[in-house]
Amino acid sequence: MHHPATIRPDAAESAAAGWSWPLSPQALLALAADWLWEMDAQLHLVRMERVDGAALPAGLEQALGRAPWESPVFEPAARHWRRHRRVLWSHRPFSRLELGWRLPGHPVRWCSISGLPCFDAHGHFLGYVGVAQDITARKRAELALRQSRAQLSELAFHDALTGLPNRRLLMDRLEQVLLRQARAPSWCALLFVDLDDFKGINDRHGHALGDEVLLAVAQRLRSSVRDSDPLGRLAGDEFVALLPDLGLEADAAQRIAQRLAQELLAKLQTPLPDHPAVTISASVGVLMFRGPHELHTLLDQADSLMYRAKADGKGRLTLRWFGRSAPTAAPCPPQE
Repeated sequence: MHHPATIRPDAAESAAAGWSWPLSPQALLALAADWLWEMDAQLHLVRMERVDGAALPAGLEQALGRAPWESPVFEPAARHWRRHRRVLWSHRPFSRLELGWRLPGHPVRWCSISGLPCFDAHGHFLGYVGVAQDITARKRAELALRQSRAQLSELAFHDALTGLPNRRLLMDRLEQVLLRQARAPSWCALLFVDLDDFKGINDRHGHALGDEVLLAVAQRLRSSVRDSDPLGRLAGDEFVALLPDLGLEADAAQRIAQRLAQELLAKLQTPLPDHPAVTISASVGVLMFRGPHELHTLLDQADSLMYRAKADGKGRLTLRWFGRSAPTAAPCPPQE
């Protein structure tokens, strides 16, 4: 029978490296752990020391003489403490418990802790002994990765320049409102906003200033609608906002939508603070509708209304009811 070969370092190489084979238990322990610790039978920490013999960081001695969950040093989630306390009081071994700890004036650090219960010859519980490994570098790398992933979800659904929902997310939010309209119809207003002569701003002042204009428009749009109202950058210098839940009374809903659109036009025409010679003008199509409709049909009609506003002289709005004097004939929703 062939036995597997055992790889052993050459004696001369070992001597040159300053260590001998087999490694001492202390050396082997240093490969897997950074800290040693002990608990007494009341689960109080009574010993903490580094495997390499270095001194404890100043302030860490505050953890001694207390149960970990009573210490101001350690910072695990409460649910982790509850689960861990059940393990300790049942005198079971545990491994790889991740524990955060913080000293005054320092960022949080993390360690992975494992422990074994100890008993005397009569089976009486004496406490725990265990080891801990510093995993701060790994935890920080994991946090950076999560933040990077979150920024990539952000980039997938939000416009990089303005921070508004992009076309993809905007369409989804508009569809959600239309689904609610199928269950509980109420008057809504779809606003299609397009900047006037935006190409001229880019040509005369450069794309950097053009970006400032788009950012200012986005900020003024956001301040004009409710946080719950769908709003986004459709493409280029086109923006769309939806005002849902304007009530069941048609005239009142129209007044609300018209007033908001007029206030928006006034806000947009305010010169940029750092560029007083640059004014913003926009044309707005406002489509009033009630109940569920195809989203592309609503957008097409609102877009046509916006072009009517441009044809009438720009810097103004055109408001129509869906299917009533609209650019495209469509069934008229029930009127209140």
